[in-house]
Amino acid sequence: MTRDPDQLIDAFAGELAGRPGLPSFEEISDAEFLAREAKKIDLGKWDADPDIRPLIAALLVRRAFQTSEPGETFKAINCAAKAIDQSHHPELGEFAGRLTALARDVRVQERTAEPEQSAARRTGTLPITVLFSEGPIARAYLATLAADGLRPARIINMVSTKNLATGAPVGRLVPAPFRRGYRGWAQRQQIHHWPKTIAGKHPQLLAQCTKAVGALGFDEDTQADARALRPLNAYCDDIVEIEVERLKDQALSDLLQSLSPSVVLFTGGGLVPRSLLSIGDTRFLHIHPGKLPDLRGADCTLWSSLIGHRPSASAFWMAPGIDTGRVIASHWLPRLEIGAVDGVDPKTLYRTVYAYVDPWLRAALLRNVMQRFDDLSAVNGEEQDLNAGKTYHFMHPSLHPLAFERLGFTLPRDG
Repeated sequence: MTRDPDQLIDAFAGELAGRPGLPSFEEISDAEFLAREAKKIDLGKWDADPDIRPLIAALLVRRAFQTSEPGETFKAINCAAKAIDQSHHPELGEFAGRLTALARDVRVQERTAEPEQSAARRTGTLPITVLFSEGPIARAYLATLAADGLRPARIINMVSTKNLATGAPVGRLVPAPFRRGYRGWAQRQQIHHWPKTIAGKHPQLLAQCTKAVGALGFDEDTQADARALRPLNAYCDDIVEIEVERLKDQALSDLLQSLSPSVVLFTGGGLVPRSLLSIGDTRFLHIHPGKLPDLRGADCTLWSSLIGHRPSASAFWMAPGIDTGRVIASHWLPRLEIGAVDGVDPKTLYRTVYAYVDPWLRAALLRNVMQRFDDLSAVNGEEQDLNAGKTYHFMHPSLHPLAFERLGFTLPRDG
């Protein structure tokens, strides 16, 4: 297998040459590609004719290795692999594997973990409202606060009226007095299906993740508390439940306006609409698994590891746009030592990262922020340079193994 970009492009072009209806490289201009790339469009989902996508992929790879900036190179490889996947030429799949093999040759600067700023430990009630969206992230946050003897002033528990995967209504036939309880139960079952499945089928993998996360300062009891799915009143005395279909629901906006919290801790559930971000003096705190402004977007636990050889996280005030708000804290975190994962398929590893690793990377920074600032509402944060950094899209599975290794997994030699 060639690991030379020029040879790979030549092989790719030769494979495509002469196919009916396909334009030449010259007919797909670099100028058009650059114009779209400048708008940060995920080119793997470009709405071009699928027959043209392999050529776009080839252009992406050629451009990738003309830059010395590793983020641009990885982004181009990622988009090229997606473009090939979505083409009408599945036989070209071999090239996706070959181009992602080149990723191992991309030189990156290994980052250094930044020590937490020391702060006097405090206990009691925090003047924050947790906008609770059931899932591993929200559970890790509550367990982290509880372990430190902290309780949020209020939890707003969002109960979904729709199936999160299909969008179908939930509990229509359940009697009204029991419908909300049933919907909450169904939501927990759906959201925690894969975490529970992984724990049952791969207990050693869970044990390894638990030990690795322990290096961030979370003991086994704290992590077990998050997995226990305890009632929310175990963490807070003021629980407000609201049934929602999405974050844009007017009822949620009305509720937040009536409560007027100064700080809302966002725990997931989708993109926060402008209607919520514009509520009075209320500000939304988000913990993003990437160092801002360098790493914005999706899958940043993996992108951070791929580009920096270690995870990172940032706390910021949410604003319209993707991860563009004022930054309160942003750190490279310690590299984890998870160890060998023989016999675990890549899709399960991906789900494991987001069930048992990513939530605790976020929680580590949340804990630091909550202990550092007595009155978070008075913290303005630093404005981001929106021209700095990059926005990353969901990582193509062919790049996952390298990202897993740099996050702390030890994969089989053929993994």
